[in-house]
Amino acid sequence: MSTMDASLHLLDRQVIDVDGRLVGKVDDLELTEEDGALVVTGLLLGLGALLPRFGRRLGPWLNSRYAQISVSHAARRVPAVIDLDVVDRVESGVHLRVAREGLLRPRVQGIGGPVRHRLGALLDLPVRAASGQIEPGRRPRVLDVRLDHRPGESERCEVAALLVGAGRPGALLGYDRGRVGAPAPVAGLVAWLHRHSRLVDWGPGVEVDWERGEVTVTAAAETRPLRPTS
Repeated sequence: MSTMDASLHLLDRQVIDVDGRLVGKVDDLELTEEDGALVVTGLLLGLGALLPRFGRRLGPWLNSRYAQISVSHAARRVPAVIDLDVVDRVESGVHLRVAREGLLRPRVQGIGGPVRHRLGALLDLPVRAASGQIEPGRRPRVLDVRLDHRPGESERCEVAALLVGAGRPGALLGYDRGRVGAPAPVAGLVAWLHRHSRLVDWGPGVEVDWERGEVTVTAAAETRPLRPTS
């Protein structure tokens, strides 16, 4: 597919090595800032990646308690990472082009290195928008993140847009993409509940305050109604 929705198509998918053996599952994604773009650079695996996804309050508490189970493991809260350049294809699972032996390792963050974030820290963030940018609705939030393949880099994706609307991540159930078979009443109900949802193009006018946990969409941002993609 030419585009993917990060939560819908990648999170919680099984990771399978070149020999068909299970490696684990995708618990989060590593996003790296590169020249104004936000690029997916790794798959994060393990409880150190999964637990923070339980919310800005509960997640850190769970992660700290997990670390206390074995205080002698200094890097217990650091998830394992699989670099995106070893991903072959994404189907019902994420298939790798390498064997799993020695594959999982923690990300070593050097001083002055690239700025990295987690997809889980972006999902469900509240969105403040300039008048007219997002249709009136109850408490718009980031429901998912739409990814596009980078030109000339078939295995690497960057954030192309934010899916913004009411509810929680996963509430769209994939029906917005027009590829999911569903009973007409269910699809119709989902469409009605998300009639105010919007795609907000990543770029000028979109500001993420990672510390405060908030997304601001200014009048300079490009937005459009959410509709099935080709």
